[in-house]
Amino acid sequence: TINMQPSRRFQEIAESISYYAESLGMPILSPRLVINYRFGVTSIAVTSYALFSFLWIFKKADESWTECLKATMMMGGMISGGGEVLTLVLKHSEIVRLFDNTRQVFEEYQERAANYADALNVGIDRVVYISKWIRNGYVVSYILMTSIPLLCLAYDGSRVTILPYEIPGISPDSNSGYILINLIQLVSMIISAIGFYVGDMLVTLVLTQILTFADILVIKVSQLNKVLALKAEARLTSLVGAPYANENDVEIHLIDTIKWHQLLTDYCKMVDDTYKLLITCQVLASAFSMLTTFCVNLNALDFIGVIYFLVSTYKMMLFCLVGTKIEYAYDEVYESICNISWHELNGSQRKMFALMLKKAQSTEIMVMLGILPLSVRTALQASCFWLPLFVPHTHRV
Repeated sequence: TINMQPSRRFQEIAESISYYAESLGMPILSPRLVINYRFGVTSIAVTSYALFSFLWIFKKADESWTECLKATMMMGGMISGGGEVLTLVLKHSEIVRLFDNTRQVFEEYQERAANYADALNVGIDRVVYISKWIRNGYVVSYILMTSIPLLCLAYDGSRVTILPYEIPGISPDSNSGYILINLIQLVSMIISAIGFYVGDMLVTLVLTQILTFADILVIKVSQLNKVLALKAEARLTSLVGAPYANENDVEIHLIDTIKWHQLLTDYCKMVDDTYKLLITCQVLASAFSMLTTFCVNLNALDFIGVIYFLVSTYKMMLFCLVGTKIEYAYDEVYESICNISWHELNGSQRKMFALMLKKAQSTEIMVMLGILPLSVRTALQASCFWLPLFVPHTHRV
């Protein structure tokens, strides 16, 4: 993998995400989104989960607020999954185009210079590192959650289901009914784990490339400043008013930097337009799950709820931490542009530089609901978004 070209590494990650998506019947990298039998199985599992959950919530609402809250504990997954399916269906062509454009950029710049190839490899290393945390986190947490019923049964004979609902017509008091309920819920858990992994990796892959493209812009600015430094040195030994012999070289580097900044800006806008629904659903769903599981465990310890609380927290912080790093990258891009030795540019070049600087001052950041930036601060605000639903009832829990 170390000796592999960055474009190939990027393609392998994209194909890996597509492989897991295709296992659910969603071939995200194919030119056309073709629905197959796997998608039917996935739809049945998701629909049954939603139907049984809502029936159980309505049933428990008549008993107590505590039981109703416990029944809604994992409904955040429905919000997240719904946002993912809608994004994959409604934005499929944009997702494919985004992957293709990014791969083409990799293929071009890995051949230009070693420092560009190094920056691309650092970006891929960043994705690989985050993907390991995502994958290992889901594997460990979902194995623990699906093992809780067996552990409780072995410890004190109590019958706990994987998901907080029962299926009408199947009694959990009988051995066959209890096994059947948990098997059905296990299928839903496996599908949800794969689906959440696909959604997380899709967003992670495109968001981290913003950091990579920002690194390349910093390299281009550094190269431009080196050319301008040579111009300054040449001016010291030339006649007053004499034209600079390599003025064309300056203009080439300046235009190259401006074009790359435009590419970075367009890429950020395309990512935001394509994934804003998915990102918003992911963060709000995680915040919802965090609050519900927290309130449930205030009343009584729920092992599955504790694990799901950790999963939701880690999931939300992952997106918001990446969003925060993107904000810092925007600041670094703006600072590097401001540090260009603009006084060495001629009149027409300064006009082009001014346009780039103005654009850098109003870079569009990743936002949720059209107003909230994707950052750690927003993670706290997203949690507060759901507080009015739960705070009035905390005395009942």
